[in-house]
Amino acid sequence: MLFEEYQYFNYQFPEPQYLGAKHTLLPWLNQFIPKNINTAVDAFAGSHSVGYLLKQQGCKVITNDFLNFNNQIGKALIENKSVKLEKKDLDILFHHIIFKRIPRYITKF
Repeated sequence: MLFEEYQYFNYQFPEPQYLGAKHTLLPWLNQFIPKNINTAVDAFAGSHSVGYLLKQQGCKVITNDFLNFNNQIGKALIENKSVKLEKKDLDILFHHIIFKRIPRYITKF
């Protein structure tokens, strides 16, 4: 599990693969987050790891990011309160990958 130092986390946050990701700073950042807040703003949300940390602590989280795909991540992780993907959903999403024949662009002569 990512962030093992937080035993109350019961999720696995995908590890971001780009420069500036704050997921490695979460233990350090968490020590400066007041425990008596209800709302927090993550103005440069990126992968939303900080916003998700705040959500796990019960805060209402407002996030923002310049890149649209990061905003979509926020909608799924932060804004979403009830929808969870089940195995049947994943089967539908990835069905074409499993059964679709992938063209071979490099052939052996």
